[in-house]
Amino acid sequence: MLLFIKPPYKSTTKFIPFNSICHPVKINNLKVSVCHKRRRINKFLTLRSNFAQTMNKLIGICIVLLLTACDYSSEDNSSNVTKSPESINMNPDHASWYQVSGNNDYSYVKIINPWDTTQLLEEYILTKSDQLELPEQYKGIKQIKVPIQSMACLSGSHFIMAKKLGVFDRIKAVGEVSYILNEEILEGIENGIITSIQANGVIDPEKALIANPDVIFASPYENSDFSDLEQFGLTVIPFADYMELDPVGRAEWIRFMALFFGKEQVADSIVNSIEQEYDRVKKLVLNTGRKPTLFSDKPFRGIWYLPGGESYMARIFDDAGADYLWRDEASSGSLSLDFEVVYNKAAEADFWRLFITQSGPFDYQKLQAIDERFVDFKAFKDKQVIICKTVESRYFEKAGMEPEIVLADLARIFHPEQFPDHQPVYFTVLK
Repeated sequence: MLLFIKPPYKSTTKFIPFNSICHPVKINNLKVSVCHKRRRINKFLTLRSNFAQTMNKLIGICIVLLLTACDYSSEDNSSNVTKSPESINMNPDHASWYQVSGNNDYSYVKIINPWDTTQLLEEYILTKSDQLELPEQYKGIKQIKVPIQSMACLSGSHFIMAKKLGVFDRIKAVGEVSYILNEEILEGIENGIITSIQANGVIDPEKALIANPDVIFASPYENSDFSDLEQFGLTVIPFADYMELDPVGRAEWIRFMALFFGKEQVADSIVNSIEQEYDRVKKLVLNTGRKPTLFSDKPFRGIWYLPGGESYMARIFDDAGADYLWRDEASSGSLSLDFEVVYNKAAEADFWRLFITQSGPFDYQKLQAIDERFVDFKAFKDKQVIICKTVESRYFEKAGMEPEIVLADLARIFHPEQFPDHQPVYFTVLK
C-alpha cells in the first residue's frame, strides 16, 4: 500500500543575502526593511528554517518507523498462512483402496493393498510439469506427467469409465480379447488401432512395448508382481476397483482414472449423480415391511459358491430390500458350500438369483437340465428365479459403473409397487 503524506510544516522563509540591494520585502506577510536590520532578520530566519527542517526530519523518522512496524506485523501474520498452492480435497468418499492428496500443481496417489492394508501396492506423483520442485517427502516417488495421451486397459470395466470421461480414444491396448464384448474395442483391434497385449493373465512385454501406452491399467491380484514390466520402462497402474465392497465405491474408481486425464470435474459429476440415485432407490425400500428371502448362484463342479455376508453383492441385496440368507456370514469373498447345506437353508426362499453366462434363450427347462434337484426349491416352483444374462447385458463390463441401475433392477423385483416405471437393464425374472 502506498501512502501519500503531506508534510505538516512547510517553510516559507526567504533568505536575504548580505550583499543584496536594499528594498522592502514581504516575509510571511510582514513587510520589513532589510537595509537596516538584515543581519538580525537573517539570523532569526535561519533559526526558524533550522527548526522547520528539524521538525520535518522527526516526522519523517516517525513515518518510517510506523511503516516498518506495519511490515513486521504483516510478516508475522503471513507466517500463519501457507505459501504452498491451495490444497484440494481429492480423496474418495466411498472407495477404500486408493487415496489422493496434493494441490493444483501435483497429486500424490496411494494404492492400498486390499490383502494387507498396512502396505501399498504402488504410489505415484502426478504432475503437469517436469520442472516442479516437490516437497522433500515426495522425492524418489515415481512421477507421471499428466494428462497422459494413451493407455492400456486390461479390464472391461475400464472401457465404460473411459467412455464416460470422454477419453475412449486414448485406449491403445487391451488384454484377454476372448472375453471382450465391446464392439468398438473389437473393431479397433480388427483395424489395427488397438493392440492385444495380454493372454491367459500374462502381459506380453514385446507387444506392450510396440503399443507403447503411457500407462497400463491392470487389475491386481494377491501377490501379483509387475516389476518385470517396469524393467522394460512400462508403467503398470494397479486398478483395484473390483475389490471394493461398497457399490458406489466401486464406481468411484472413475475418479482415480480421471486424475490421469485432468477430468476430475467430469468424474465428480458422474459419481455425484450415481450416489444420489442409489440413495433415492435405497430409501424407497426402507419402510416396505417384510423383506423377501433370497439365495444366490448355483453349483460349479460340485461346490456351491455364494457371496459372503460382507460382499459387494450381499450389500446390494440388502440395499434392495431383500433378506439374503447368508447375510450374517462374516466374509467378503465367496462361500464354498455343499448342495445339501444350501438346500437345507434355502429350500423355502422366496427368490433365487443367477448369472447366466451363455448366450441365447434360457428358460426353466434349461435350468432344470443343469441339475434335476433344482426343481425342489420353492423359488423354482413359484417361478421366482432372477437372472442376469451377462453376455447380452455386458454386465461384467458395465454394471460396476452403474450400481444404481443394478440396485433398481433388484428393488423393482422385490418391491414392485415402489418402482412401477423402472425398465430393467441387468436383472429380470426368468420367464
